[in-house]
Amino acid sequence: MIFSITIVITFVTAYTPQGETQPVKNLEKIAKRYLNDKFFYDFLAIIPFHWLIDMSPPNNHQWNTLFLIKIIRMRKVNDIFNV
Repeated sequence: MIFSITIVITFVTAYTPQGETQPVKNLEKIAKRYLNDKFFYDFLAIIPFHWLIDMSPPNNHQWNTLFLIKIIRMRKVNDIFNV
């Protein structure tokens, strides 16, 4: 749930480009930057992959995939608290 909220917040949060002093407040520019930068990883963090794995016969590849998704989620939690 918290990952979903951060996606919405990130779509409307201004950012300051490197080397500039004025933040970008144009929602279209903010959304484009987010979609091209971190949206894919944030979207992966909200997919309940453990449900998909529970519905299929277990194999080592699926558990490795689940582990990688957990790493992405841990990175996202770190981003949330490192404001």
